Amino acid sequence: MDAYLSTSYRANVSGGPCVLHVGSRSQNLLDIFSNFHTKSAAFITAENPLGNRLPDGENRLRVNALLADAKVLDLPCFEGEGVGEDPSWAPERSALLLGLTFEQAVHLGRHHGQNAIIWAGEDAVPKLVILR
Repeated sequence: MDAYLSTSYRANVSGGPCVLHVGSRSQNLLDIFSNFHTKSAAFITAENPLGNRLPDGENRLRVNALLADAKVLDLPCFEGEGVGEDPSWAPERSALLLGLTFEQAVHLGRHHGQNAIIWAGEDAVPKLVILR
């Protein structure tokens, strides 16, 4: 759990980078909410399901499937990565999705085999949501 809490969740949003930290209100995220007329976001990866390290090629396919799911939902989606403090664990390619419901975010995280996702409601405070 500590690894999730100390990770920087970075997305390349139009206009510049957005870096989220669990428990810290993000003015940048509030600005993004305003620009995209939404009040929610989730940061999700599809890499390394259930914490099991996979080869790069397999992880790439998994994240592409997550991005395809976001496209089907017709949600603004920005690629990024989760960067932890442990140098032995490579940054995980991820996505910041805007405007989805909490239930949609949980479903996507579970569908892509994740232990957890990051969720932010209209207060723009990213929260760790354990899925397993």
